[in-house]
Amino acid sequence: MADEKNDLNVLFWNVKVAKENSNNGQDSRSKRLKAESDRQIESIIKALKELDTQHKFDLIILAECNNKDVRDRIETELFITQSKQTKNSMQDKPSKVAIFHRLNSDMIDPTEEVLRGRYTLLPITMPKRRFLLTAVHLPAQYNTPHRVLKEMANKTKHEIFRYVSELEIPVDGIIVAGDFNMDPFDTGMVDNDSFDTTMDLASAVEVNTGEFDVFVGGKVFEMEDSSDCAVIEGTTVVVKRRKTQRFYNPSWSLHGGIEEDAAQGTYYKESGANNNIKAHMLDQVVFTSNLNDYFDYNAFEIVTRYNETKEGSLIDKHKHPKSKSKKHAYSDHLPIRFRFSFEGI
Repeated sequence: MADEKNDLNVLFWNVKVAKENSNNGQDSRSKRLKAESDRQIESIIKALKELDTQHKFDLIILAECNNKDVRDRIETELFITQSKQTKNSMQDKPSKVAIFHRLNSDMIDPTEEVLRGRYTLLPITMPKRRFLLTAVHLPAQYNTPHRVLKEMANKTKHEIFRYVSELEIPVDGIIVAGDFNMDPFDTGMVDNDSFDTTMDLASAVEVNTGEFDVFVGGKVFEMEDSSDCAVIEGTTVVVKRRKTQRFYNPSWSLHGGIEEDAAQGTYYKESGANNNIKAHMLDQVVFTSNLNDYFDYNAFEIVTRYNETKEGSLIDKHKHPKSKSKKHAYSDHLPIRFRFSFEGI
């Protein structure tokens, strides 16, 4: 009998791979851009293969990987499977995240996987724990007003909990990983009316919201106040205050890393004259506090290299992502890896 699978080893990377036919012009500039894109793709696939050889990931989640040829190559060369929504999305509208996995058929039900714009919901059933994995890629701050990004974070959080409430088989916890395009301290991450995450584990609890769900004739109506339904007569009305679970965010611990060869964040961008934040921790994992005992803090890291050679470093001498190297350019984001172990439950 095969050993039970009781751990989940995950890599997330915003690889920023160009779409097919994006640089197929015949002028010198188009040819140069295509050559650069081809080199970047080869570098990224090599890095993924070597990282996967070292860690044997159960899940690899990639953002900005809307190139079908690249997705197919990753599936073939890493002997890893594209999730159903990842594969199907290429036939219509590319998903914002691509999920590859090595999970058995009894661990995921393709009918439960849901693609919703900038995030994908995937329940995972392990022998000792069932939980929801949500892979996200929210819009970039430079072209999205902060107010809009915060509203999108709040909406995404509510949609996650609504999806959980509608599952026939309940889950024991929720993991959200990806490119949030916000730092851990941004209001879109920490405010109650946003993603509602905290660095304080004791504060990561179930909380009431100021909103209500009103059930009338089997349909749900969102109300700001329970008194809004008082005008309905002769109908059975059920009013429930909406609750959410505040997420715990361990990603604070990686931001500003000072250890040798450690990156200070997953993304680097020169800031304006009034802002000295240049290294950003945009790529994060957050989860409900009941999963904390199973989170392997020793395995949680910003990945800065895939082998010990100079070529194998994903960062330059300034510890910034190596995205502009002529020979070995990768992404302008660095990957993160994390692991949950459910042994001993």
